[in-house]
Amino acid sequence: MTLCRIQKMMWGKILPQTICSRSDAVNWPGYRKGGVLTASRNPRLRLLRHAALTYGAGTIPELPGIGGERDGCMSMSRVMRMPAVATVVLLVVACAEVPDDPVEHEIFIETNDPLEPTNRTVFDFDVTLLDHALSPVALAYRDHVPGPVRDGVSNVLDNLQMPVTILNSGLQGDFDNMAEATSSFFINSTAGIAGLFDIPANSGRKPRREDFGQTLAVWGMEEGPYLVLPLVGPSSARDTVGLGVDIMTDPLTWLLTPAWSYVRTGAATIDSTAREHDRIEVARQGSIDFYATARSLYRQNRAREIANGVEDPFGFDDTFEE
Repeated sequence: MTLCRIQKMMWGKILPQTICSRSDAVNWPGYRKGGVLTASRNPRLRLLRHAALTYGAGTIPELPGIGGERDGCMSMSRVMRMPAVATVVLLVVACAEVPDDPVEHEIFIETNDPLEPTNRTVFDFDVTLLDHALSPVALAYRDHVPGPVRDGVSNVLDNLQMPVTILNSGLQGDFDNMAEATSSFFINSTAGIAGLFDIPANSGRKPRREDFGQTLAVWGMEEGPYLVLPLVGPSSARDTVGLGVDIMTDPLTWLLTPAWSYVRTGAATIDSTAREHDRIEVARQGSIDFYATARSLYRQNRAREIANGVEDPFGFDDTFEE
């Protein structure tokens, strides 16, 4: 899991092109993120495993350690643990205290956030990490690296994600986007110099990003309870499963060495934070309860993504449209 995925899931995916004036919104389909038990020195898999263990045990997380298990492919025993992790998460949610008061009960059902106390703790941890570690580096990158260079880095990172979009477009039966993504990937990987230049986008042909969380929504799977994952951010039960599948089906998960995985992770995190920083601050400054605002904005944007951007579920103007 790259920090592109981490940061975009943490912030890029909770900030849609609109800002909702309410502190929360109705229960729109959620976003992606994952919990899959795997064994590798690959930092993407190790971070995902940490998130799965954290939420499977229902504990408040700390930063994952640098230590890891021996190199090797994911074993079948670890694949078989995936349903167990999902079961534990569901049991923890089922044990959450449901309010007796009718009004509070209605709010509880509408927000679909039965683990809110734990989620808030993890959210505070993520925001602290953003403020004191990620943002200073990202702002220095944005202020001192020329725009064309930053655009090239973003293009390369987007191109590396394209195989996941190709697969999930096909699984959703969206063969037009699948063909567009396939064409874009091969053109940019060759004529675009490994994705440094996004040639199709310059002619108005940019495929939509797709992931397995969206695929599950298209297949009819409900969102499930709201979750906030350490180092990942807002998610849902459905998108936790989706993230795990995305990571396992990303060819670079298995092809990159640990060192190159760290390079990809670091570059993606800095790039995403630099691009999203101002919108995050606008949302934070305009919020009485930043946690509730982030939850609402995340669900709005996820609903828009699942609908392929066809409609704005709340009918607001595109305040952040550039």
